[in-house]
Amino acid sequence: MAARTVLADVRLALNMLQTEPDIVGHLTALLGDQHQLRRISCITEGARLNSLFANADRLLQELEEPSSREAAVRSLVKRVQINSADVAVNVAADVLIGDGIDVADWDLTLASPPRKPFREAKLLISAGDNQKIERDEKLVELISEAIETRALVMASPELALHKLAEKEGRCRKQMTQLLKLSWLSPRIVDGVMRGTHPPSLSRKRLMTVDLPSCWSLQEHLLRFS
Repeated sequence: MAARTVLADVRLALNMLQTEPDIVGHLTALLGDQHQLRRISCITEGARLNSLFANADRLLQELEEPSSREAAVRSLVKRVQINSADVAVNVAADVLIGDGIDVADWDLTLASPPRKPFREAKLLISAGDNQKIERDEKLVELISEAIETRALVMASPELALHKLAEKEGRCRKQMTQLLKLSWLSPRIVDGVMRGTHPPSLSRKRLMTVDLPSCWSLQEHLLRFS
């Protein structure tokens, strides 16, 4: 069977494979390597190189700060293409060069991070009181449904969501919420998979909450912060 390639926007792709640490690591390495920047940009003129390096330093500082990291990634990364063996990241070169000249984007190729199955262990030991914590399988199944819904939507980009819901015989409102849940913060997803999420988090709560797109706001709303 041929490997399937999935095209996604930046946030969706980061959530899909939780590749944010990989992407941030590669971007950090690129921005901190002036020789690599010079080679990729093909810039030889001194003033333009100085401008490139200054922009790279600024963005590097933003990547190092948790409060500005997501915005920096979204400004630098224009597209993520998820393949079976790697992740292709399209970098906005004009953000770095910044001289008003129309330049071609840069392409980075990242190895896909190892993916663990959803159903690993059902019981974990809490570090605080040594009590067993049972994972909420309803929450795990909900996240799985959200990912399946996202894949369904991505496989039919020509269809509006209400048309897709009608075609699949599903509730449009439910599909909309599931699609939002597919953009959950990796920290929230990890908490659900490990069974360490707040007790107030339930399937009903996730299916009714007005979920913001910002990960930090999601975490605050659902009491992960």
